[in-house]
Amino acid sequence: MNQIQEYKKIFNEEELMIDGHQHVHVIPWIYKHLIEKYKNEATEIRLPDEAFFFGGVKGVFNPKFYRNIVAFLLLKLLIRVFIKKTIYSPPFSGMLYSGFYTKEIFKKNFKYLSQKYETFEIAFHPGYTSEVEKELFKKEFYKYYSSKKRKVEYKVALEKDIFI
Repeated sequence: MNQIQEYKKIFNEEELMIDGHQHVHVIPWIYKHLIEKYKNEATEIRLPDEAFFFGGVKGVFNPKFYRNIVAFLLLKLLIRVFIKKTIYSPPFSGMLYSGFYTKEIFKKNFKYLSQKYETFEIAFHPGYTSEVEKELFKKEFYKYYSSKKRKVEYKVALEKDIFI
């Protein structure tokens, strides 16, 4: 919670939009604490309750997809069973193909959401790292953040015609 106080102090923000790395804010007791402590300031707490969409055959052959499916189902369970009192959460997508988005998957996801919602959020992770920063990461995180697939996501994020 110190991060929230520091953020408010540095950016002089009155309203908060809360999201946690690796969806830690969806753990029921953490969500409850956020609701209780920030109910007057939080205008949004993003819940990763995304609708399933099929991004293509390539995704099914990626082992990361199955890890993401498990996380997808676990988060649905936590949100639907344990999180009763909520603050606004926009329609969300991006977890199923996180770590291996391609231009084709992103465009399918964007089109799918555009047909369902007027506004929505897509979590996209276009950053990557190199050997120079290796010591800054745990071994498994470095492997993930330095993967070729992360670099592909980075290039997709720079595409000028991504929404066409």
